[in-house]
Amino acid sequence: MTRSVDPMITTIAREFMVPAATAALLSSAFTLPYALGQPVLGPLGDILGKTTILKVCIWFLAIVLAISAFAPNFSFLLALRPLAGIFAGGLMPVAMAILGDRYPPNERSLAIARFLSTALIGQVAGASGAGLLLDWVGWRGVMIITAVVAAAAATGAMIIFPRGSSPPRNPFRFADVVTGYRNVFSNPNAKVCFGIVLVEGITVFGVTPFFGDMLEQAHTGGPREAGFIIAGIGIGGLAFSLSISLIMRFFARKTMIIASGVIAAAGLLAIAMDLNWTRDIVYFSFTGFGFFMLHNSMQTEVSELAPQSRGTAFSMNAFFFFTGQAIGPVIFGPMHLVIGASLTLVIMALLLAVSALLGGLFMRRRLISGLQGF
Repeated sequence: MTRSVDPMITTIAREFMVPAATAALLSSAFTLPYALGQPVLGPLGDILGKTTILKVCIWFLAIVLAISAFAPNFSFLLALRPLAGIFAGGLMPVAMAILGDRYPPNERSLAIARFLSTALIGQVAGASGAGLLLDWVGWRGVMIITAVVAAAAATGAMIIFPRGSSPPRNPFRFADVVTGYRNVFSNPNAKVCFGIVLVEGITVFGVTPFFGDMLEQAHTGGPREAGFIIAGIGIGGLAFSLSISLIMRFFARKTMIIASGVIAAAGLLAIAMDLNWTRDIVYFSFTGFGFFMLHNSMQTEVSELAPQSRGTAFSMNAFFFFTGQAIGPVIFGPMHLVIGASLTLVIMALLLAVSALLGGLFMRRRLISGLQGF
């Protein structure tokens, strides 16, 4: 669902007769509320039960997606995107926190990598599937399909996490929320982790809503080809998830963080130099490999920032990551119109590489014990 809208931006823009840059706000209208909901959803998960939050949010997400498919105009569709973002915000971060609760430290990094690989399959299917199905069922049909998939997932969550599967609920107290945030931010690595994921969101996902427009401007493709390129990030992520055990065995922590930024930035630089969709799939796969290597390192570290407030920690991580995704298109849109797409991509690549370099240098302590090779 998350990446399925990106390759459809130009099609939606044409139907509602709005500029592509305006239609790209559908991405920001989703990701910014996703981020802004995290300071509430994380503590609620810690206090009321993570599986409860998960089930409620996914059902409401399915309903909002179904309504979106029948939007009569662009304003109505744009107004629904924040609701979708808020409810989607109760899925991935909460699920990551559930993993953190259920796996011991020496197994957690591998568990997170395998979980992310499942999400990556969804990203590949969402981006490439939307591009392929667009000519057949239109963007409304694609939106209905995502609603059906969400409803199926919600049904599965009800079966896997039956009522009473969460720990006993505690009464909500604002003081507990404040304590959770204090626990998270008292760890000096919190600033490093959250700073890096903010830059990841800006640089990697700021470009995705504009691939279709850039390909059309270069006369080398359109929405369908844009979907294939965006799917490349998932392909790279899957490649990383298959090789994580080998990478962890041979690379030190600092080297891994720095190298991941260089690899991801190299992919963006290659796209800047060669806007050809067939080769860009390969380039964006490199970006995906480096991005998920870096993101997995940050996710693993976040799981140990404050074990007693793990839901809050993961939600704050998602807050900064999706704030970056919301800011990214707003930055990329005007920049690529003023200075060109290639130079804008170069700037994004350099920003990503520098953030990974600084992250590797300023991460204060070793990652959690049991990560051999770090």
